[in-house]
Amino acid sequence: MEFYEREVDLNLSEREELHRELSTALPALDFPNPLNWGWGRAYGERKTTERPLDLILYYHLNIVALNTEMPEREKAIETLQTLGYKIAKKGFITPSIRQLPTSFARIYDGHLHEADKTIWEELRKEGDNREIITQLEKLLIPIVTTIPGARGFEFVVYTPVDNPASDFIGPDYVNYDEIIPVSLGTDIPQILAQKLKRLRTGQAIAISSRVTTKKETKHLPLIDFKSDVWLEDVVEQAKKLDLTERFFAESSEKAYHHYGSGRLLSRTRFLAELEKLAKNELVGECWPNLQAHQGFSLLRISPYAGKHSFPRILKTDEIFQ
Repeated sequence: MEFYEREVDLNLSEREELHRELSTALPALDFPNPLNWGWGRAYGERKTTERPLDLILYYHLNIVALNTEMPEREKAIETLQTLGYKIAKKGFITPSIRQLPTSFARIYDGHLHEADKTIWEELRKEGDNREIITQLEKLLIPIVTTIPGARGFEFVVYTPVDNPASDFIGPDYVNYDEIIPVSLGTDIPQILAQKLKRLRTGQAIAISSRVTTKKETKHLPLIDFKSDVWLEDVVEQAKKLDLTERFFAESSEKAYHHYGSGRLLSRTRFLAELEKLAKNELVGECWPNLQAHQGFSLLRISPYAGKHSFPRILKTDEIFQ
């Protein structure tokens, strides 16, 4: 696998040109229409055989991954160079894209593509922990500092399973590798940033719903909305559920989380809320049932090889105006 980079971002017309030129130069590969490039990457899939993916466009990163053994390699390189791409330097993840932009995990024969893994390793090792800490601070500090009575939190190391089926319930999803207990008042972003650097490629960190108070363990209300939904629809459901005063995050493009930090739930109330959420059309049965099965809820807070992005807190005064 080799990588090519382009210094200037692609606008829509340039995406269309890239689509047109690659489709003409590499007719054996099928490229999606650029108007549908909503997940941060586009795959050139071979039309007639089951060969591994030979070319992947990470257009948010201005990077193309190329299989060095693809039959049309020379033609692909010539086309990419014509469009302003050049062979990527060692350590090709530059400071300008350390924000870890949105992308979407492609499961190919049950495994993440090697290019996804390589890009995540480049993102993770780039520089020191400062950018990772900053992203975690932006996400977590507004949440953990506004929970009444909270004294301690849990974070979990786990291996995300990406499956778009809303009714998919599998044991791999609820298996987790480590629980990280932290106390309010400690440097939570620093602790998690150090942990993130040491994770295996496919692992991620999630926040747990379990919160320690002075007398007992309660649950932070969390919601994972289905992928591929419009923010307008999420906002409408939030109003119906009276969630407008708390924190929403964009997990990845057209994927949203909710953190109900204004109140904590008993275990009985927590399970009742999950049961109610399972009937919501924008949540579905899968996520609530999995959380009830494991006894606490999880929401991803870190990137991993499948999604190179930190969830981003949305400003409620803007989305509910």
